[in-house]
Amino acid sequence: MRKSLDINHDFEGRLLSLKFSFKYHVFNILENYAPVIPTSRKTFFKCLQFFVFAGTKICIGGDYNCVM
Repeated sequence: MRKSLDINHDFEGRLLSLKFSFKYHVFNILENYAPVIPTSRKTFFKCLQFFVFAGTKICIGGDYNCVM
């Protein structure tokens, strides 16, 4: 089994995307800290898709700074 690790992040420190393999599965964990300002938060969430690694099982967590 080959182990892999890829990391992607934004330059403001608001998003960290980690890709790793474990027992023949590939996972992607995204940790976010969304902006407080609603217009900035909307842009942030639209850009979130660019930090997702394709073909992975995804887990997203963090501080969304909004009521969902």
